Amino acid sequence: MAALSMIDEKKDLKAAGKIYSNIGIVYKHLKLYHKSLEYYQMTLKISRDLKDSLGISRAYSNMASSYNNMEMLDTALYYFKISNEMREHFGDKLGLAIGSASIGDILIKRKDPDQALYYYEKAMKLYLELSDNDGYATTLASIGKMQYEIGKYQKAYDSYITALGIYDKLKKREDIMDICLNISDVLEKLNRPTEAIVFLKRHIALKDSLLNSGMINQMNEMEHKYQNEKKKKEIELLKQNQSSIASVRKQFFLYGGIFIALLIAAFTIIAMKNKKQIKVLTEQSEEQSTEIIDLKATIEKKQV
Repeated sequence: MAALSMIDEKKDLKAAGKIYSNIGIVYKHLKLYHKSLEYYQMTLKISRDLKDSLGISRAYSNMASSYNNMEMLDTALYYFKISNEMREHFGDKLGLAIGSASIGDILIKRKDPDQALYYYEKAMKLYLELSDNDGYATTLASIGKMQYEIGKYQKAYDSYITALGIYDKLKKREDIMDICLNISDVLEKLNRPTEAIVFLKRHIALKDSLLNSGMINQMNEMEHKYQNEKKKKEIELLKQNQSSIASVRKQFFLYGGIFIALLIAAFTIIAMKNKKQIKVLTEQSEEQSTEIIDLKATIEKKQV
């Protein structure tokens, strides 16, 4: 029984850790990074108590991401590296790839392109092993951005074009839109304005298409919401009508019962009155009959 109790306790702690982690992610999306860190640290404590290495490495990675958003780059880099060391130890290739790319992003902010390229290439190698084309293309686009910032425009163009080819195959419209703008910018730097305009036009066309698509989706959501509200109101009205009908029926039966009771009482009173009158008439009739008999008897005596 004690062993079962310990298992239940561990399950509860693990569930709590996941909940804290999810709350931290929500706060991160809301850009409340200090609050996200509070919950990531609670997740870390639980993972340590459970000796959950994967949970610990994920908590470190999440904390690093929040520190990065807060521009606390040294602290972010520290936690990403600890997380990566742990992930490498137990063979979490995907986590290691994501962590390596994140380290590359931080090193770009710290103006260390050579070290950034090392981590980006490490991430790309892992993405290739995992057949993760999306992760590979995203990292390649980051390399292109880095190359553009340090003035290596031709290399940046080559990286962007390769990433675009992958995005086209994956049909990732938003990523295609963004990278077309990047390609247009780098072509301007390469003094190829005609080609730059082609990619700029593609960027604008995709942006308009996505904007229209977004507006249509919003309109559909609004229509769906309106229909749901309409149905709710109809259901509420129907319930109110049913309640009113039930109330009327209840009142009808109540007042109907009272009316019938009054009728019965009236008929009873009338019947009692009639009975009384009949009794009086009967008594009067009997008295009259007695008088007639007595009168007849008197007459007969006189005749004799």
